[in-house]
Amino acid sequence: MNRRRKRPFLALIICFLICCFSGCGTQPPSFHQIESLYLQNKSDFSAVSTYLVNIQAEWALIETDTGKIIIDFNDQKINDSSVLESLHHLWKTGCFSIYMNRADNSICFELWRTGIVGDADAGLLYAIENDEKQLPTTQYLTELQPLQTTAWYYYVADYEEWRNHRQTTCDAR
Repeated sequence: MNRRRKRPFLALIICFLICCFSGCGTQPPSFHQIESLYLQNKSDFSAVSTYLVNIQAEWALIETDTGKIIIDFNDQKINDSSVLESLHHLWKTGCFSIYMNRADNSICFELWRTGIVGDADAGLLYAIENDEKQLPTTQYLTELQPLQTTAWYYYVADYEEWRNHRQTTCDAR
């Protein structure tokens, strides 16, 4: 009888822990928080974005502070010491990943994400081609606001919000 009473309590604790570590109930950082972070680390964001713009690739991904980059499905080493130093600073400020996609006209600096459960992230988008006709984008983009600095944007990407908005848009047709 005692075991049966403990099971619901244990299940409640497990659900609580999942929510705590997955970001349930947390909100993305505000526009002003991201803009402030950008201004404090402007030279690091600029160095990395310039490096990525100058490589001849359609897409690239930097996920760790190991000095490696995946360029069009090939692992490569970053040899530029100033870029490596900038990456080190960005990881220390909380950057999770950096992703370039020329088709989306963007370099994405992921500075917040929900974690294990859920598909939401926020951070900075840099427009590779500074053209108002083709704004930068990322998968499941739900919010995009320009910073005061040209070609830089605050973004939020949230799969659930994107899916729900898409569903209501489809239902309206």
